[in-house]
Amino acid sequence: MSVESVAQVEHDLGFGPLDAEVLKGVRLIWQKLLKLRQQALKDEKCVSQYRDLLSKGIAQARAQLPPDDDEALAAQSRAFWQWYDSLCREQGIAEREVSRGRPHMEWMEKFYPDQYQAFADAVGLIVDNPSQQHYDKARTEAEALVRLYLGAIPDTG
Repeated sequence: MSVESVAQVEHDLGFGPLDAEVLKGVRLIWQKLLKLRQQALKDEKCVSQYRDLLSKGIAQARAQLPPDDDEALAAQSRAFWQWYDSLCREQGIAEREVSRGRPHMEWMEKFYPDQYQAFADAVGLIVDNPSQQHYDKARTEAEALVRLYLGAIPDTG
């Protein structure tokens, strides 16, 4: 019977409440999953399609979750800050800091408080929930902050 097949697929893939919560946030995929699940419950032929989509959805959902252990969290955080340091080096931020008389973050906070706060908030999200989505948001805000800093006209503190 299809009901048992659907339940077996969900069990085999380890589909749980946390996966469902993350997938609900991706409305289009969630709706497609629900529709396919209903079809699979009625027709055994749809079970493999449901299994395939559910498997992909679970993989995407779990990629959005933070790592389970402290070591993985520390490595992820180190990777972000190494990336940021590399970005600053590539863009010559240190030279600008010398000419402006203060560290770039301090300078940004003084002259562009809204953009600085957007970056600080994005970094705060990483601390609260270090998911890939939040790291991506922090990278986007960091790149915007660096572009703004480099494009700013005044070179005095």
